[in-house]
Formats: sequence, C-alpha cells, structure tokens
Amino acid sequence: MSAVVQFRRLDGDGKSADPQSEGMEVLGRVVSSVAHDFNNLITGVRLYSDLLSKELPPDSRFQRHVQGIRRAGENGAALIQQLLTVAKPQSDEAGLVAVGPVISEMYDLLARLAGANIELVLNQESGLARIRMSSAQLQRVLLNLVLNARDAMPDGGRICLTVRARPGSSPPEIELMVEDDGCGMDEEVRAHLFQPFFTTKAHGSGNGLGLFTVRNLVSRSGGDISVESAPSKGTRIIIRLPIAEATTPEHSNQSGNNPDSQDRNRKKR
Repeated sequence: MSAVVQFRRLDGDGKSADPQSEGMEVLGRVVSSVAHDFNNLITGVRLYSDLLSKELPPDSRFQRHVQGIRRAGENGAALIQQLLTVAKPQSDEAGLVAVGPVISEMYDLLARLAGANIELVLNQESGLARIRMSSAQLQRVLLNLVLNARDAMPDGGRICLTVRARPGSSPPEIELMVEDDGCGMDEEVRAHLFQPFFTTKAHGSGNGLGLFTVRNLVSRSGGDISVESAPSKGTRIIIRLPIAEATTPEHSNQSGNNPDSQDRNRKKR
C-alpha cells in the first residue's frame, strides 16, 4: 500500500475538523426539506403498484413489470432514508454496542452479499469493549465497507475483515479493518473518496453515498478513518473507534468456548 488518506474525528464542539462539514450542513437542509414530499410520492407509487398487482392475474406477464415498479419505489425510499441518515444531525446518545456480537451475527449476510466468487475472512478478537454507536449504525458501516470492497473485485478475490483492540492506543480504541485485493485507487480517486455522490461505478450502479455514510457515522462516534490504496494493489480501510467509558467487555457474549469469539475463515463458493 503506497498511499494514505486520513480523515480525523470531530473536535470538541461536535463539528467536523475538515471543510466537508459545511457541505454536510447544506446537504442536511436540502434533504430534510424534500424528504417528506418525496416519501409521499414513493408511498403513492408503492400503493398503486400493489393495487394494480391485485387486479392482474397471478400468471400475467405484466406482473413482473408491476413488481419492477414497486422495487423502484422501494429503492427510492431506501435512498431517501440513507440521505437522511448521513445528512441530519443525530443525538449525542447513540447508545452503546458490543462490536463482536454484531459482526458475528452479520457474517453470513455479508458473505452472501460478497458473492460466490469472493472469499470473506473474519479475524475477530474476543472480549472487546463496547463503543458509542447504535447497532444499526455499526451494521450500516460494515455493509458499506464490504459492498465497496466487493465492487472493487468484479472477477472475484478476497476480503479480510479484522476487528481488534488497537495495540498501545491511549485512550483505548477498537480497530476495524477491511482489506481487499481489488483494483485499488489512484491519488485522484482517493482525494474524493468520502465526498457525497462521488462514485467511479457505472451509471445506475451506485449513488456515491456508501463511504460518505461510513465516514460520518464514524466521526459522530468520535472515531477516525484512514485509507491505504494504490492502483492494482488493493485497498485497506482502517476505522478506529474509542471505547466507551464505564463499560464492560463482551465476555458474556464471547467466551473462549464460543466459536464466534475466535478467528473465522469461511468461503462462499
């Protein structure tokens, strides 16, 4: 890995330490102003799709077209929710989440999403402390990172997900690292990687919000994120999240006899 791009955590006032904060604020106002009307439109599309589907015979060749309309509506609803998630300010009380159980429970889903031609390896320490993030937020981070790594390897490859207590960190932190052996990125792509709506994917294949979402969820939890990548050399994304104060480790969830507490190496073929 020959290049590193790093984005630092929020400062003490809760504001982003880099210039993208102003863009996020503007984006938040725009999204909030249109989200309600947009959701009403999408609800109408889904409702009339259901009504039309009921009026058609089950074996009608038009049923698949109606279902396609409904899926488009569902995708629109999911997009507006993602926009709201990354753009609207969130409560400081995100809750505490035990990292290990969330990742273990998501492994099978992540492996299926990665695809049959990609090996997903999970290396996870036991007894990890909790972090200040909701379970849903952590799931969103994991999904976006794994899907982004998958898309970098259209011909298949290997994704390695490592979760551990960061050695020697003060204050103590948990380190989450996602590595792939895909196409990698050049300097120009890395410079825009976390900007909203930036994507190198073909038109219609991505909305450019995945890594933007990850960066902001990590920042809101007091963490930071760094990227190491070079063309044809793969990519390594490292997230460091501070351990929440006055919390206990996950021993009740991850004992030494629990297979989820040990390194897992599964291959979906």
